[in-house]
Amino acid sequence: MKKLIALVLALVLTLSLAACGNTSKKLATEALDAASKAFNELADKMNEDIGYYEDSAVEAITEMALMLEENKQLLENSKEFTQEQLNELMKEFQSILDKVAEIKTDYGIE
Repeated sequence: MKKLIALVLALVLTLSLAACGNTSKKLATEALDAASKAFNELADKMNEDIGYYEDSAVEAITEMALMLEENKQLLENSKEFTQEQLNELMKEFQSILDKVAEIKTDYGIE
């Protein structure tokens, strides 16, 4: 499991998006960056002692990594977004930030 978390972390750490002129896409990219940063900080802490965390926390971080990668691909491959698509992306990024905060609180991570 430790190797899986390390691999997922490595994938997310390598995420980088090209600059874009579309304001909606730029906002989504900034939200992705914020969610990725929060995720990476948590993953680093969890990797220090993965045995300390319950399976549900490990599963949650794995799901977050998959969401981040999926949305990164969407942002890279789409030229424009509807307001509905942008709202959905922003909700997903916020849900990642919320889950990161929840796990940090549950385990006393600062």
